[in-house]
Amino acid sequence: MKTKSVILGIIMLFVVGTTINDFSKEEPLYIAFIGPMSGEGKAAGEIMTQAIQLYLDQFNSRGGINGRKVDC
Repeated sequence: MKTKSVILGIIMLFVVGTTINDFSKEEPLYIAFIGPMSGEGKAAGEIMTQAIQLYLDQFNSRGGINGRKVDC
């Protein structure tokens, strides 16, 4: 259940970020995610960061969004 909530949150931030940005620019689109980066959940936060970066690397290698890279 937590994984679905995290993924939904990432998608929502991504959608909001893409609707606000001007697609004619060549700057990357940025997304944000929320996860533990200290304390007991630090390892989980680091794994989430690595997983998102891996996905974005694959996504960007296919052209990103209208030629724009996505970064976090």
